[in-house]
Amino acid sequence: MARKLGVTPQRVHQMQASGVLVSPERDADGDVEGWPETYAEAFVGRRLGRRVSQSVFGLSPSTVPAELVDDTVLRLRSSDDCTIFAMRLQHPEASVVFLQPLAFEPEPVFAGAAPSGTARSVRTDDEEIRLAVRRSADLWFDGDVTQAAFVLVTERYGSASFWDIVVTDDPTAVEQQRVAPHWLEVGSHEQLPLVDAGTVTAAVLRDRLGRPVPAFLPDQLTPSVLERWQANGRQPVVIVRDYGANDRAVVAAMMIDALEPVPEATRAAMVSAVLEGVRWEDSGAAPSELTPNMAAGLADWDDDPAAVAQQLVLQLPDFASRASAAGLRDRPMTVPLTPSAFTKIANDTQRLLFDLYGVHGKQPAPRVVSALELGLDALFRQTQTAAYRAGDYTGTADLSPRGVAPFSFRSWSDQAFHPVSIAFENSLTTPVRADDAAFRAISAELLRQAEISVDAEQLRGLRVELFRDVAGVHVGRLRAKDRTYYCVAVPVLPEGAEAAGIVRSFASIVVEPDSQMRPVFLDTSAGPTVMPFGRPFSGGFTHGYSGHGPGNLQTSIIAFLERAGGRPVPDATAELVRAAVHGAAQDEPLVIPRGLLALGA
Repeated sequence: MARKLGVTPQRVHQMQASGVLVSPERDADGDVEGWPETYAEAFVGRRLGRRVSQSVFGLSPSTVPAELVDDTVLRLRSSDDCTIFAMRLQHPEASVVFLQPLAFEPEPVFAGAAPSGTARSVRTDDEEIRLAVRRSADLWFDGDVTQAAFVLVTERYGSASFWDIVVTDDPTAVEQQRVAPHWLEVGSHEQLPLVDAGTVTAAVLRDRLGRPVPAFLPDQLTPSVLERWQANGRQPVVIVRDYGANDRAVVAAMMIDALEPVPEATRAAMVSAVLEGVRWEDSGAAPSELTPNMAAGLADWDDDPAAVAQQLVLQLPDFASRASAAGLRDRPMTVPLTPSAFTKIANDTQRLLFDLYGVHGKQPAPRVVSALELGLDALFRQTQTAAYRAGDYTGTADLSPRGVAPFSFRSWSDQAFHPVSIAFENSLTTPVRADDAAFRAISAELLRQAEISVDAEQLRGLRVELFRDVAGVHVGRLRAKDRTYYCVAVPVLPEGAEAAGIVRSFASIVVEPDSQMRPVFLDTSAGPTVMPFGRPFSGGFTHGYSGHGPGNLQTSIIAFLERAGGRPVPDATAELVRAAVHGAAQDEPLVIPRGLLALGA
C-alpha cells in the first residue's frame, strides 16, 4: 500500500489510524494479511481523482441489511450465448452490483426425465466483463462507475467464486481506447472501462452487506430458473435435478420395457439390471452427498456457508412414484446372466441398434439408442460382478461391455497396386438396388469423403453406386471428376461366430502399401473379397515396421484366422503373422499365402 501511495509505511499506519484507510484484512487465524490489491487500486485511483469504482473491501460493515433494489439480464451478444444476470443491492455508502453469467438450459437425456445435476455454465472473458460493467452502470448510474462496487460471480466445480471487481473508466487510457471484439454488441466508437479483479469471500461480503449474500448455484442459474425466482417474489425456489441419475435410469427402464422389437427376456434382464442400481430412498429428497459448502454453492471450502442465502434449493425427482406408476417398482429381479448369455444379448442388441434405431436405421431414435446402451452398461456390470463373485475371472476377461457392432466401415480413394485389389475394384460392375442401414451408412460416408475435395455444385450431381461382392459384402463407389471413392462395410464376426465358407477357403491375404483405412483383401476361388474383422477397427493399417498401424493389422488378421478356423490361432501361426507384417517392405503390397500360415499350424 505504501508503494502504491508513494508514502512511508508509518504514514500508511497513520492513515489507517485516522480512518482514511480501512483496517487490513485478516486470515482465518486472525493474523493480519494486509490490504487486498483491488482495494489498493480503488483507493489510490480515487485519491488521484480518477473515475474508479468502489472496492467492496473499502465499504464499512453495514448495520442495516443491504436491500435488493433491482435486477436485470444483460445480453452481451445477439446470439444469446452470453447473458449476465445483474443484481443491485444498496449499501449506505454505495450500490453493490453482482454480475453472474447465466448457464445454458440443460437438456434431459430422455424426454420427461429431470435434468441432470449439472447444467453447462458460461465462461466469461475480460471483454465481456467490461461490457457487463458498462451496461449495468449505464442502466443504474448514468454511466458513473464511481457510485458502485462490482462483484463478479464465476463457476468452479458447480459452485460460486466471488471476485471484487474494480472498474477504471478513463477515456484517455491507451488500453481503454482499443476496439472491442466484434462479437460483442458494442458501438463502433464505444469505449469499455478497464477492470481489475481479486477474490473475495462470502464472509467478507456478508460483513459489508449486513446480511447473507443472495447466492445462486452458477451451473443451475438458467434463464428459466431465474424467471421462476423472479416470479416467486425474489424468494428461494426449489429446482429438481437428477443427481445420481436415478430418474434417468427409471425413464430408461420404462422405454426399454416398451420396446417390442427387443425380445421379452432381454427387456426383462435389462430393466432388472438398470433398476438394481437405483437408490429408492433418495426419491424426492435433497441430495445427500452434498457437503454444507456444496449445498451453499461455495467453491471455497474454507468459506462460511452461513454467509450466503442460497436461492436455489436442490431436490431430487420423485422417481419412485414414476416407477410405481409404470409397474416397475415391485417387478421381481431377474437372475444375473452368464458371460456367454450377456455376449449374445449384447451382440443382438447392437445389430438391432444398427438396423432399426441407429443413425442409418429404419427408425432413427437417438434416445432409444441411449436407453438400450444404458441397459447394456447395467447388464455388463451385473454380469461381471456376478461372475467375479462366483470366481469366474476368465469368462469376463474378453467381455465387450456393449457387444460388437455388425460392421466396421473402411473407405479409400488411392490407386490400387496389387492385382487382387485391382480385381476387387474391377468386379464392381452390377449395381444393386437396396436400402438397408449398411448401404445408407456407406452412402453417407462416401459423400462426406467427397466433400473434402469436391466443390458443392459438382457434389450435388454425384450419385453413389451400391454393390455386393462375391461374399455378399456391402460396397459403395462414388465417381468424382478426378477421383473415385470406395467404402465397404466390413463384417465384424463376434466371438463364437464363424466366417462364411467362401472366406474360410481364401488363398492369400493381401494388404496394400500404407493401407491406412483400406480394408484387408482376401483372394478366394470365387474372386476377391474383404477380410472380416473379429472386432471393429477404427485405426489405420500399415506394415513394414513396428508400431501402432502394424499392430492393428496383426491383431485383425489373427482375429480373422480364429473365426475362419473356429479355434484359437497357435502361437507359431501368430508369430508368422507378426513376422510377415513387421518384416514386409513398406512401399510394396503385403501378401500372406495360406500355405505359409498352414506351416505354422
